[in-house]
Amino acid sequence: MFFLRIFSYIVLSVVILFFPWWFAGTVLFLFFCFFKKYYEGIFFAFMYDLLFSVPVTHFWGSVHVVFFTALIVFVFIENVRKRLL
Repeated sequence: MFFLRIFSYIVLSVVILFFPWWFAGTVLFLFFCFFKKYYEGIFFAFMYDLLFSVPVTHFWGSVHVVFFTALIVFVFIENVRKRLL
């Protein structure tokens, strides 16, 4: 399982740098579902915001929209996983 986490780290790095945002979001969501407590995904969401984000007026001028969305999805998936298993 440790090898898979390292492999996912490399895959997510490449996906964030070279693929569109919707593909990176989908891969991040799948990794959140597949791995238990995938804190690396929150880190990658923050890095994505540092690299590509601009202030968004829909979210009160926030620059960290992807980070906050990933944090909410992470907490939601972990709570669902805890209740199902």
